[in-house]
Amino acid sequence: MKTKNLIFSLALIFSLVLALNLVSANVAVTYNANYAVIEDDGSITVTSTPVTDFDSVGYVCTSANCATVSSHVAGLGVSTATDTITLSYPTLLVNSNGYGVYFYKPGYIGWEMNPNWAGDGTVAQNYDIYLLRKASGFANIMNLNVINEVHPNLPIEVNFAVGIDAQTSSAIDNAGPLQYQPSETSAINVVETQVTLEIRDSSNVVVYTDSQTVNVPFSGTSPVSFTYAGFSQTGDYTVEVHTDISDAKILAPESRSASSNIRVIPQNQVNYAYTLINNLHATPSNPDAGDNVEFSFNYLSNYVDADGNILPRNTDLEVRIYKDGDLISTKTYDLTPAQTEFSFSKIISSGSYQVIVEGSPDTTNINPASIVPITQQITFGVDHIDHDGNEEDKKNTDSDNEDKVDSDKPLMAGTINLSTSDTDTPMSLAKKIIYSLTIGILILLIAILIIAAIKYGWFK
Repeated sequence: MKTKNLIFSLALIFSLVLALNLVSANVAVTYNANYAVIEDDGSITVTSTPVTDFDSVGYVCTSANCATVSSHVAGLGVSTATDTITLSYPTLLVNSNGYGVYFYKPGYIGWEMNPNWAGDGTVAQNYDIYLLRKASGFANIMNLNVINEVHPNLPIEVNFAVGIDAQTSSAIDNAGPLQYQPSETSAINVVETQVTLEIRDSSNVVVYTDSQTVNVPFSGTSPVSFTYAGFSQTGDYTVEVHTDISDAKILAPESRSASSNIRVIPQNQVNYAYTLINNLHATPSNPDAGDNVEFSFNYLSNYVDADGNILPRNTDLEVRIYKDGDLISTKTYDLTPAQTEFSFSKIISSGSYQVIVEGSPDTTNINPASIVPITQQITFGVDHIDHDGNEEDKKNTDSDNEDKVDSDKPLMAGTINLSTSDTDTPMSLAKKIIYSLTIGILILLIAILIIAAIKYGWFK
């Protein structure tokens, strides 16, 4: 009886071990991390320079392009101190949409992909991934407001506080194949951007400066606000807010600016006319080559009579557009007080742009010397590529399969669609079915044996 119980116990242990091995089997895939640069034309220059000390994280995709995810996959969340990393994919493919796998490191643009490995064993071939930096970049800044904090609908008055705010865009856009962006990468998927306020007088002497650093999320925007205690003297001034990238992800940062040329007047001035222009911006704020960009701003013109009454006036407007320093468009408009917002559009190509909007009130029956005009301008850059994917660069990273490096603005990541057709590692559908049935039968047999052991007291 003791021999029988011993044999049964050994058989039970063996079955449990076998079942656990089957359930926990996985396929191990190793990746080599190298450094790459996203060029100004959107192509990716890869190198053999290894990148060490990075992390990965992976999720089960529950829809195409990993727009939605379910559970985190433990075997895909790995840290390494070297330039190689080995991930463990489950034996059975959890979802037909595959996995969202992200490789990331501070100071680099991450790499993401949508593999669908399944099976057991170790894949003999190592695959290349790339942690990237961008050759150049800029943070467009728009929606500049310069506001009289005491009398918001009047020009800036001497010794009154001035509120200055604007909005800056990220120098890097998400462009990887995966729509879902995990929380694990949110702290590093930002661009550190320094925003500086400079106020200069008519002699171009800086009378005030302030700055702040913001972390702008990839594809996102961040508001910035400043307060100036007030001008001590009347006169003409330039209020400029400019951005400078202070992030290692951008190798050659370029500055962008928004500014207003204003006239500071005495408090409670009467018998004058003025124009205010604020919120000049482009839509989209990070336009692509070939886009029909809409430019918009808010405006108003008024006359202040001897009693301090404010009377609406038409606005005379001139719009000038420069590309790479050359004037390419000039248009004038006569705007009525019926509306407070004006917009115009232009199809743009790649390059650096400056848009200048100059406004003044209609001078009919008004002394020109009493006019308070205003000018607002923005500078912004347009990439050399169409972000919608009309241009792409493909690179073979697998001798058997052409794995696409997504360069329709690949500022976040490229794609490597790992093949699961290798007959020595991934499982065919039939094999998966047999595998699943075997596991089920083994578990059922173990359950029957345990019940029988308890019922008949085999261990006594």
